[in-house]
Amino acid sequence: MTDAMVDDYPFIRAIHSIADAKNLHELVVVSMRQIPVAGFDCFRNHPTLREASIGLGSLRRNAEVTRLLGLPPVSNTKPIKKYVEDDDTAND
Repeated sequence: MTDAMVDDYPFIRAIHSIADAKNLHELVVVSMRQIPVAGFDCFRNHPTLREASIGLGSLRRNAEVTRLLGLPPVSNTKPIKKYVEDDDTAND
């Protein structure tokens, strides 16, 4: 698997198994308010991950994950800001 997109699956509480993909290049996680920022630790320093776009329902949480991963956004996706609720503190 080189690309992974997780979009609005309310029953998923963890995404760490995706980090086991040895050839993962792109990660897109949107509309996944239930995933905590710490849930992305497993992608930190992933050997092949090159781009990640995150939409967790909060600009602050999105920025935290972006800083944690230190990767540019996936170049061929819609802007993630679309997936952020109007009230940025709703899920803080």
